[in-house]
Amino acid sequence: MSLKPMAFRLQPVSTAVDLEQFLDVPWWVYGADPNWVPPIRSDISKQLSAEHRFRSYGTLQAFVLLTEGGEAIGRIVATVNRRLIEREGQNVGLLGYFECIDDAQAIALLLDAGCDWLRSQGMTRVRGPIDLFTHNNCLFLADAFDRPPMIMMPYNPAYYCTGWEQYGFERAKDAYAYDFPMIPLDDRFERGYKIATKSGVTFRPICTKGEGFETDVRNLYRLFTTAFEESWSSSPRTEAEFFDSAQQLKTLVDPEIFPIAEYNGEMVGFLWPCRTTTSRLNR
Repeated sequence: MSLKPMAFRLQPVSTAVDLEQFLDVPWWVYGADPNWVPPIRSDISKQLSAEHRFRSYGTLQAFVLLTEGGEAIGRIVATVNRRLIEREGQNVGLLGYFECIDDAQAIALLLDAGCDWLRSQGMTRVRGPIDLFTHNNCLFLADAFDRPPMIMMPYNPAYYCTGWEQYGFERAKDAYAYDFPMIPLDDRFERGYKIATKSGVTFRPICTKGEGFETDVRNLYRLFTTAFEESWSSSPRTEAEFFDSAQQLKTLVDPEIFPIAEYNGEMVGFLWPCRTTTSRLNR
């Protein structure tokens, strides 16, 4: 005897109650996963608020998927980022904040809702998962699902990639992260350090307080913006947006393992060590 398909109700997020249900979804999806680290609900709420800086150059619509009993079991956000459109010269919309139970019908309903809304906004292409912009949160984890999630890297069930590809999305980019033992470090690191210092490069910890923090963040913004200028699907941020992100991440930074490289008094590089896993970005 076949099981009766589950009935769902798709709800655009327009009220405070809708938003709370939207924020509840990850707990339904990952509740029994020992590797899952819950997101900070207030951060997600702020990113979707009408007061967020993104709204000065973009628009969005969030959707939440409910069961007949009212449980929130899926969510998605469709986004129009005008900076990305201007940079690429094409009407590309974004899908992000995706979370869903392992159900092909549920996944398809969410993707239908996101794609239909983007189409109504004049978008002719869709890309994801990207939460507003790639600097915020993007990618699907494509392997190493048995490891705990890493800072600023995606974590999701394996069926996310499969579900999007079955819907019709095609892989556009692969991102790779590399892992190596730090103790003891290979002799080549010491040789590289000596060559750099003899060439005039200096190293110091990042500042995390007062004027030193503001100066370092301003210089990091210039360096980061230059480095990502030609990155795929990247849209530029203002210095104010960068400062907002820096303030959120400041409590996670250990200055002793966040070196700044300078040459002739100018910041030329930085490193925030973080062990990560391979991820996938879909189009």
